[in-house]
Amino acid sequence: MSEDDDDDVAGELIVKYSLDVKTLRIMDNEISPCNFKLKCEIINASDANIPGIDIKFTLMKIRFFFEEIISNGIIWSVDNEWANDVFFNDDGVCTLGNIPVITPYDPTDDHLAILFQSKMNAFAATGMEFNFVELEPTDNDVSFLFVGDAEEVLPTVEEWLGERRYFDKSWWSRDDYSSLDIIPDDDADLNDKPDYSLDFLKEHLMPKEIKNAKIIKPEFKPQIIKGGLDDDET
Repeated sequence: MSEDDDDDVAGELIVKYSLDVKTLRIMDNEISPCNFKLKCEIINASDANIPGIDIKFTLMKIRFFFEEIISNGIIWSVDNEWANDVFFNDDGVCTLGNIPVITPYDPTDDHLAILFQSKMNAFAATGMEFNFVELEPTDNDVSFLFVGDAEEVLPTVEEWLGERRYFDKSWWSRDDYSSLDIIPDDDADLNDKPDYSLDFLKEHLMPKEIKNAKIIKPEFKPQIIKGGLDDDET
């Protein structure tokens, strides 16, 4: 854009999205609540013509992830030996009633902002992007804002999962509701992937009564009723 073009621009529209996030996290051997106001900026590519239903589906997935997964979860680092010993048995099965959310590093506010930006962009429709994610703790005057490419900051899938894995992306980069990654057994079929799909949410985009509605075609033929004076009376 040239300087002349800048002079012709009257203003710029910025689209923001926000929601409240409530969850629990573990640092060392301490479980504590953490409540945030999550804010972000939505950017659409200049040449993108994103269908409205795709935008709605994106926001539905994000809301479901935070309200049903994160809000019912406990977050801790993959290296937190205390939490791993307490909440996973010797067979690697989680015994926790909450949903485990396993992070690469300690789940500090700044690290969560990066993870959340990555997950939200995984949910985003083609041509849609969440430019930044800001977390404002409700019990702290300091907020944390991440701008950039989260994939450049977080571990690669090879670093996170190794060579033998079910998915080609880590959980924070996948368009599903997963919040951890499962290491397959030596005899596991890698094509038999765990199913974390959010496609079931599409059913809520349009009421079933409307989707299944049929057009009613009238089958009656109207009859013309003669009225007025008879011909003999004219």
